[in-house]
Amino acid sequence: MQGKLCFSTCKAELGNEEEIYNPLNRASYSVKISPMIQKSEKIILLEEIELAFGWRTLPKNEQYISSKELTPDEIMEVENIKGKYWNELTGDLLEASFSVVSWLSPYAFCYYLPGFLSVGIKENMPHLIVNHSIFGMLDRTPNPEWWDDFFIVRWPLLTFNECNVAQNWIFWLSSFSKKMAISDDSLINALVTLELLKSRCDEK
Repeated sequence: MQGKLCFSTCKAELGNEEEIYNPLNRASYSVKISPMIQKSEKIILLEEIELAFGWRTLPKNEQYISSKELTPDEIMEVENIKGKYWNELTGDLLEASFSVVSWLSPYAFCYYLPGFLSVGIKENMPHLIVNHSIFGMLDRTPNPEWWDDFFIVRWPLLTFNECNVAQNWIFWLSSFSKKMAISDDSLINALVTLELLKSRCDEK
């Protein structure tokens, strides 16, 4: 893709040299961000998201919430998307219920994740609060022993292909990193996190 961080699952190009890629070695990444993503590339990314997540099924009513400690307002945010297919989500809906990513059960979170990733691309809204929330979950330490319970019961449920598509979403988001005040280090953190999740998929 055109506006991206240089990244490969086996090696990264640094200047005129090539080095073996190590997901925990920040020197394996060379940040080269272009100002825009071409329209055709956005269409490809949307197709990749649909292909990777297409096997997931709409949660049943009892599968939306796993916590019994949600407030009425928090439950209402979940109700706002309940029963909708992930490709029916809109920017306006997610802005009105931007905290819903924190209230969904692990099963529902994984089902709606492609919707969260897609809406900003489809509607040209990279600055959606939900985008910041998803990115913030991935911008973390590369030591899995320090990962919090919220993250551990959700993100490791993703398949290899779903993690790979999420990395491509990070590449898309990187085109807007300056306007969104996202540092190169944070972008790399997110990519490393997804690479670690992919390595866990390989172990299963």
